[in-house]
Amino acid sequence: MAAAAESERNVRTYRAEDLAAVTAMLVDRDPWRRLGYTAGDWERLLAVPLAGREGWVIERSGRFNCPLTLSDPACGAGTMVTFMHTTTITNLTRTTSSGAKIVIPSSSGSATTNYIAGQLPSSVAITMDGTMQIVGVGGAVTADRSFSGDISIVPSPDRSSYTSDGVMTLQDQADNTATTLTARGLNRSDACCRPSGGTLTIDRATGANSGTHTWTFGPSCGAIMFDGAAISAPSCM
Repeated sequence: MAAAAESERNVRTYRAEDLAAVTAMLVDRDPWRRLGYTAGDWERLLAVPLAGREGWVIERSGRFNCPLTLSDPACGAGTMVTFMHTTTITNLTRTTSSGAKIVIPSSSGSATTNYIAGQLPSSVAITMDGTMQIVGVGGAVTADRSFSGDISIVPSPDRSSYTSDGVMTLQDQADNTATTLTARGLNRSDACCRPSGGTLTIDRATGANSGTHTWTFGPSCGAIMFDGAAISAPSCM
């Protein structure tokens, strides 16, 4: 029973004493940091009483977890809800059918979701950073990268697919080379293990394989072009 109580979550109204915790969570988080938001800005925007808005927080084990704000305290039709949360991953491992492993030793991210009360979210903005490794069947690390970037995700109306746009930077831990990945209209669906639309541009600034290359996907599952030439893709992981 004690263990269950430790993981209990509680949703309650936002209070003046929550301001310091909210500010501490947001001030060093992207995209707000990149947009120039300071602690003073958050203290002004989130000072109680909230001007024309109502705020809620989620607590876990009695500690502040994430904020939620409403544009209309009455929460009537058309109320815009902004939900912000953070995620931390430690030593997450996925083993593929071949026995190789994808390992995320550490990762942290923040997401902002805007939606109208009573409706599903229309988009999600995500900022993330961390490290990822690929470990071969024999246990040797074949790739070791750090990553950081900003991504927006827009789901389809029926939620069977989603489209992502954004920029991700990879840093090779072995030779310190940097690679920038830019996704434009990259579409993923339940019916295909690969993207079925959009482009992914890979720009490696340094190293033996430096240069810019573009992958184009779709419109059918498995249809892929590399720098304008059709290719056959390997089996899905």
